[in-house]
Amino acid sequence: MTEVLDRPLALALQGGGSHGALTWGVLDRLLEAGMRPAGLSGTSAGALNAAALASGWAVDGARGARSALQALWSGIGGMNPSVRPSWSADGSLHSATLKTMTRVASPYQFNPAGFNPLRQLLATVIDWEALRAPRQPPLCVAATEVATGRLRLFQRHELNVEMLLASSCIPTLFRAVEIDGKAYWDGGFAANPALLSLVMNAESSDLMLIQLLPERAETMAPRQVDGILNRSRELGFSTHLLRELHWLATLQADGGPLTRWSPSRLRRRVARLRFHHLDGGGELASHGEPSPLDTASPSLEALHRAGREAGQRWLRDHGHCVGRFSSRPLSAFAGLDG
Repeated sequence: MTEVLDRPLALALQGGGSHGALTWGVLDRLLEAGMRPAGLSGTSAGALNAAALASGWAVDGARGARSALQALWSGIGGMNPSVRPSWSADGSLHSATLKTMTRVASPYQFNPAGFNPLRQLLATVIDWEALRAPRQPPLCVAATEVATGRLRLFQRHELNVEMLLASSCIPTLFRAVEIDGKAYWDGGFAANPALLSLVMNAESSDLMLIQLLPERAETMAPRQVDGILNRSRELGFSTHLLRELHWLATLQADGGPLTRWSPSRLRRRVARLRFHHLDGGGELASHGEPSPLDTASPSLEALHRAGREAGQRWLRDHGHCVGRFSSRPLSAFAGLDG
């Protein structure tokens, strides 16, 4: 039996470098099943996925969204053999080399021209006029202001290439992106992804978080340098999400049934929120946790297949919950149920 998800769903898409190809696979399967985006929030790779989906949807519905996501990740995979550590266009850049470089030099040293291979790809893959068109589902993209650490949410009507680059600006790889005189880094430092904007503005009470960072480490505290650096990065990019989930869970638990008719729009929206969750971190672990810097086409295609399989399992196990009740209570995710 083919699962059908002919319902609007707000999508919160986490960042994770090339692991975003797994989210691509999940979205591809959900769109194939009939899912309609009611709103989108994305950070870093999640922002790229959100913008591609929104752009394609505005042009040609589900078919256009799937096509735009395919073009985005095919383009990313095509970059791998064309970028060298010197950021010229006649060699290759391997993740091991890149990791070594970022430990001994800043991007202002090894990439003084500020070259970012995503800039041209995003300029061509995204239909910017369609993306910014009115009467489309809300879309927000998270970036972090370097000077203050504050979250900046760029909205659909103002989005451009620089804002997507800001959301995905890993400071050890790329120079800060300047917008209106302010410098921005990866949005994961401040929201990975932002949830409240979706709760307030999405055209649905069903919100689905597609998470790429592991919800929980399965081993003892790491002792090797790579393990320590990797886990500290995961924790740094998860803190704000966990805090926001905890806050939403507390507000929902404190409300009671009458809160659905509260004079506060925020309380009404939170009281009616139906939460759904797909643990992409678990999926990545089961596939050997490929490097988030590995953008080779075979790796991205494997992640896409894994994402489609994960999406299919989610549809089978939880798709019937959409529009009816939470498939995963906020209280459980935030650890409020003991």
